[in-house]
Amino acid sequence: LRKLNWPSKDIASLTAACDMVIKNSELNQLPLIPQRFEFQELAQIKQAFIILFDRLQIAKQDYQALAVFEQQIHHKDVSLDAQLHNFQSMITHELKTSLNAIVGGLQLLDDKKLNHEQKDAVEIIREGSDKLVLTLDQIIQLNQLQKGQISLHIHEFNPLQLIADLLADFEPAINNKGLTLISNIHHIDYILEGDAERIQQILAILVSNAMKFTPVGQITITSQLTHFDNSSRWQISVKDTGIGIDSNFIEDIFNPFFQVDSSQTRQYEGSGIGLPVVKQMAQLMDASIEVDSTLGIGTNFTITIPLSHKHHSQQQQHLRGLKIIYYYYHEKGLLVDELQHLGADVVCYQHEQLVIDEIHAKQFDILMFAEDMFPRKAASLASRIRAAETESRTLLVFWYPQQQAQHLADFEFALKTAGIDYCEVAKYKGKALSDLLKSWLSWS
Repeated sequence: LRKLNWPSKDIASLTAACDMVIKNSELNQLPLIPQRFEFQELAQIKQAFIILFDRLQIAKQDYQALAVFEQQIHHKDVSLDAQLHNFQSMITHELKTSLNAIVGGLQLLDDKKLNHEQKDAVEIIREGSDKLVLTLDQIIQLNQLQKGQISLHIHEFNPLQLIADLLADFEPAINNKGLTLISNIHHIDYILEGDAERIQQILAILVSNAMKFTPVGQITITSQLTHFDNSSRWQISVKDTGIGIDSNFIEDIFNPFFQVDSSQTRQYEGSGIGLPVVKQMAQLMDASIEVDSTLGIGTNFTITIPLSHKHHSQQQQHLRGLKIIYYYYHEKGLLVDELQHLGADVVCYQHEQLVIDEIHAKQFDILMFAEDMFPRKAASLASRIRAAETESRTLLVFWYPQQQAQHLADFEFALKTAGIDYCEVAKYKGKALSDLLKSWLSWS
């Protein structure tokens, strides 16, 4: 019995060391663990405990280094984004100012005092400046779309009237080029709800491209409406008999500034901005766009847009007038679509500094953190917003996925300490979502 009690003191020392590690999460070094008797099994347990503790310290150091690196990358992203934002503002101001001066000067010219040669020169300058203005506007708009700075403005419109206006705008230029414009409309008058201005812009870019890349032949615009219980699907196609697109480049044509590297297309002017704008605009409206093209035969662009009926939309506009900033890390998720469907005006950003700039420039009701946002990044932004607020106070809401509900206690306190008002599971839809937001805002 006396010999059996020998290892008890060594076991007690090892137990004391374990208790110290458990109770002190900041412990960086193990206390001395004495071993009075040479028992091989105890020595192995002690050695394994020391090795595991050392590995834990290495992992902790790696994690801290990774956190520091992530923070550095985050600050660098913010810095680069701020530089890009400043560059865009400078480009907008400088080029717009110069172009406005050129356009204004052309308008002041008295054509009656110019001879034919001078009039031709002025017309060349005027056409060139118009193209520059259009290209610059599209570049600025593409940047705004990519940053989530453009939102939809939903109102009633007549798709038949929209097509008629489009035909009236392009028919003279198409006829002057010797082409034939054909329209196939497979529906009658119908009132829908959507962003008619964005749809008109998409179709104008597609028709303009068709006219540019079609030397001879025709351009056909086809419009079809499919009705469901509470919504409609509008499908519009723009088909030409132009030069076509090589199948290898179909996906690339939607990349900004892409030009097909072929002598066949070098004769056609363009900046490669129009189709990227079309794709981004279509995604904003949850629309799809398909391309069917054969080199030397022609191209057919088909856009399919989901739209609400007038009566259905009016019933669902529970959040009309609500201004929301949506801050996300990678994916916007379905919540943005739900909020916009309910009538809210939602602006989406991926970068912290852009959110700060927008809140300083305009007044918003709610800033929402997407469910894919890291709590630490959300807390950082919330602290900056609360520190800068003077008069009005923006409601801050952190959404988290259902699977993280059991870990709420791990991050809720830090978020609310930073100034976030509510942490909620991203599961609400329709009237339940609008009722929840109204209760937070004390809306009637």
